[in-house]
Amino acid sequence: MFHTPTSMKIYKWFLLNISICSYLLDIFLTIIFIPLPIFPVLGGCALGIISPLRSFAPYLAWFIYTQLLSMCGISIMFALLFRLAAIYGRTELFEKKSVMLGLVAFQVFYPLPLVYAVRWVHPNENEASLLVKRDHPYAYAFYSTHSCTLLAIDVAHLLPYFYLALALMTVIMLIYFVSIGFIARGLKRMKSVRSEKTYQMHKTLSVSLLFQFIVPICMIVSADLTFSVAVLFKLSSAQTIFYVTFIFSTLHTTANSVLMIALIRPYRDALISLMHFGKYSKGKDTTAHSTFVLKTVAVQRSTDVTRRKTIPF
Repeated sequence: MFHTPTSMKIYKWFLLNISICSYLLDIFLTIIFIPLPIFPVLGGCALGIISPLRSFAPYLAWFIYTQLLSMCGISIMFALLFRLAAIYGRTELFEKKSVMLGLVAFQVFYPLPLVYAVRWVHPNENEASLLVKRDHPYAYAFYSTHSCTLLAIDVAHLLPYFYLALALMTVIMLIYFVSIGFIARGLKRMKSVRSEKTYQMHKTLSVSLLFQFIVPICMIVSADLTFSVAVLFKLSSAQTIFYVTFIFSTLHTTANSVLMIALIRPYRDALISLMHFGKYSKGKDTTAHSTFVLKTVAVQRSTDVTRRKTIPF
């Protein structure tokens, strides 16, 4: 934040929004929630901090996960829209408080239909417990003694949730691709009318944001879609698929941060400067200490020689 150029004074808040949403999602998945599906039961357990909430824990976790995942996607969409406005010289729109408040409200409330869809398909706990005991007796002992819940009675009950999720994601994806198309068109036009330095700055920021868009698509959305397909088609390897996709998806924040630092020069230069400053400070302290020691030894030896010359034998 402190090493962001003045030309990025508004854009830095959109980058910060992406980073915060990504880190919150990772912390939630790896510390607070720690999901454990018990396939073929259409539910799961919570092993993280919220596990003392018992059967309510996975249910609450699914609410929060849906909210954070949607907020991550929308944060990238907002950054794309700002880059589009910057290329076409309309950034004054984002300087209005009403516009910024509208974006915040949209980011918070857009996923709410999907969040409440979980409640529509979620059976009550007594019914869920009886269904697991009847249909999956081998899993009932674990289900009844851990923080587990049943998301839906069967796959058919989950279909409305998946359709709604697909519809909401399609809207965001359309905005992504339309924005990317207009950004590419604007950069092409900018190359002939603006200076090379300005063009390269906009191009670098746009390419960086494009990679930040590709990373969650590849590492989160693809992982979720893979596991969803495994559940819908009742694949026997669904449990193994979940473990692989979960580990893969939790790396997206690290990959996102590395890309941001590597592709945006001010952040990259700031990190290199900090690393050099650390080395310089360490070397400076060592040199100063060594010089002090050498001077002390030299003075001591000089004193000893003088004493030897003045002492009669």
